[in-house]
Amino acid sequence: MAFLLHNHNSFSSTKLLCDMTILTMMKGFDMAKSDISLQIGQRWAIALKKRFPERNTVKLVAKSFDIEVRTARSWLDGQAPLCKHLFVAGQKFGTGILFELFSPNKKIGKLEDNLLNLEKKIYQLGQELRAIRERGNL
Repeated sequence: MAFLLHNHNSFSSTKLLCDMTILTMMKGFDMAKSDISLQIGQRWAIALKKRFPERNTVKLVAKSFDIEVRTARSWLDGQAPLCKHLFVAGQKFGTGILFELFSPNKKIGKLEDNLLNLEKKIYQLGQELRAIRERGNL
């Protein structure tokens, strides 16, 4: 997974490295490429819906990933993302989302998500505390 989060200067090297990483992760699976894409697409849709539970999910996903609304809609319908979007997801949501896609039965994905949620909560609490101190309402 660390390979997916490493920042490369050119898209082609990122794609190649990502493809190699995915193939390494999928080693031992005896499936057709279309079956793998289908499973990844379905897991991607589930992961996005979990992270964007709002009413206008399609628009929020599109804005968050800087993509067309129709692409966001196809993702939510089960279309697998491109490697560059997996990179963005890893940066935005942590590696937990990547483990959900590639190793959905592993505890580590859930633990990564829990850690990310705790870090967000700590940040929010810190912001609230700073605002209270600035107002002098202690």
